[in-house]
Amino acid sequence: MAKQLDKRVKDLLAKHDINPREACWDCHGSWVIYHKYCEIIAAKAGITFDPPNIIEASIEKQTVVLCVTGRMGDRAEWSFGEASPDNLKGGAKTFPYAMAEKRGKDRVILKLAGIHGLVYSEEEADDFKKGPSRGPTTSLAQKVASRKEEVTAEFLDDDEVREQWNRLSKAHNMAGLSKADAARSWQEAIGLLSATSGKEIPVKKRDMLDSFIDKACKSLAH
Repeated sequence: MAKQLDKRVKDLLAKHDINPREACWDCHGSWVIYHKYCEIIAAKAGITFDPPNIIEASIEKQTVVLCVTGRMGDRAEWSFGEASPDNLKGGAKTFPYAMAEKRGKDRVILKLAGIHGLVYSEEEADDFKKGPSRGPTTSLAQKVASRKEEVTAEFLDDDEVREQWNRLSKAHNMAGLSKADAARSWQEAIGLLSATSGKEIPVKKRDMLDSFIDKACKSLAH
């Protein structure tokens, strides 16, 4: 008999108007929750995050380790988010900073919500990313999620994006930023553009990127 989802998880999801059948699935005996529902829980519960503490950041090795701290009222929890070629697949290898952030934040959200260990984020392991086997609807959802990763990877692997990065790197260096801080602000800027559906960067979004990087340079340089 399949292991039932813990009542404490069901109660929390119900509190935030989340359908457990849509948000969770049983992966070989471990209950898993989609990342987007972790974000919904955080938003509805008023969870906020401190700037991450970068433990390790190597663009060459594609390895990132962040210490993430979250707060809910007078409570605080922290956890690590790790990303490396050993635990990333496909297009996700292109943005290890974003993946490390998602993993760290999801763990902290579940801790603050009081359900970590009862359910795990889909970002915790590649086996979870395969999703449940519940028929064509779920299969289609997984295909869409996979395609979104491919689009993001295509966007990052683009001449115009590289040109932007080369130009903005000089601005980072002029601001006296470390490589880690420069890479972090670039990854955050890319996050602002994650909704882009193709390779071209619209002028409006280029301006948004420039503005963000300028602010990042000034804030991180002081």
